[in-house]
Amino acid sequence: NHMLLVMKTVGRPLSSFKSTKEMVTAIRDAIIGHRMAFIAGLIHRDLSDGNVMIHDGGMFSGFLLDLDYAFDWMEALELAGRPVDKEAWAAYVEEYNRSGILVFMAAQVLRTFVAHDVRHDLESVAWLLLGMVLRHTLQANVGTKKEIGRYFLYLQYFDATEETQSHKNKIEYMTNQILWRVKDNQPLTKLIVDLRVLLVMQNRPVEWGGPIPLTYESVLTVFIQALALSDWPETDAALPFKLPGAGNSSASGLPHGGKSSGSGSQSMKHPRPDEGEGEGKDGDPANEGEWRAAKRLMFGPSPEVGANPPVEASDNDDVFN
Repeated sequence: NHMLLVMKTVGRPLSSFKSTKEMVTAIRDAIIGHRMAFIAGLIHRDLSDGNVMIHDGGMFSGFLLDLDYAFDWMEALELAGRPVDKEAWAAYVEEYNRSGILVFMAAQVLRTFVAHDVRHDLESVAWLLLGMVLRHTLQANVGTKKEIGRYFLYLQYFDATEETQSHKNKIEYMTNQILWRVKDNQPLTKLIVDLRVLLVMQNRPVEWGGPIPLTYESVLTVFIQALALSDWPETDAALPFKLPGAGNSSASGLPHGGKSSGSGSQSMKHPRPDEGEGEGKDGDPANEGEWRAAKRLMFGPSPEVGANPPVEASDNDDVFN
């Protein structure tokens, strides 16, 4: 292992987007980077808000960083003296567990001890986009068009400090009718709708036909289709993210009395294996481990690079049903 110190700005945080189209483009480019890493033998396993950056200028608008939890599945098989193929990897992975960021972790990984796979990183893309939207944009009710209070939806789907609650929130999002839209942003709303359909299909129970795993092609297709739309807003930069507290008037109407166990736009990341718990400063829950859960080392099998046909979703309200 080694550390590299770079004394130069190479990108901006995803939360600093100047328009929602820029944010979506950056996430799309991070997916492309994720696919390139997978083809080279790496599974990232930590696709979250702090690891997707915006790049100003150049061929790509975004990139993926932080390979601390990435795993070289090809090298592992070679060192173990096993065939370097997907079948051998699928057998090898049963010996290990998983890792990930709690609020962005795929629902299937939260629910079971299924090894973290590329399809789970792709599901994290959908949770990442949803989290960024609910943190940094305004939402409106479908029927009344009335604006919804800041952070109401964010706390509904992301206010969790344990895996069981995070999984419950995700299932609620996938199974209950959703009656909101991104305010004045039909392209972004469509993307969220289409990704939600893919999430439902990936987590579909056996009695309903079984899951259809996410692929790079199915996820990239809905991003490309949304970005091709012409009516993206041009001046919808990220709104500041500050969870309401007792002294914040915007807390009214929020679940849990308008309070949350975390604050700020900091990535809610598990500690590294050599980090201690409860070492927070100034009583900040985000630094005291309340957002954290033990990160377990894991390795995951690699899906086919080929695609499943993307699931088509309409812009009609009933797609949320």
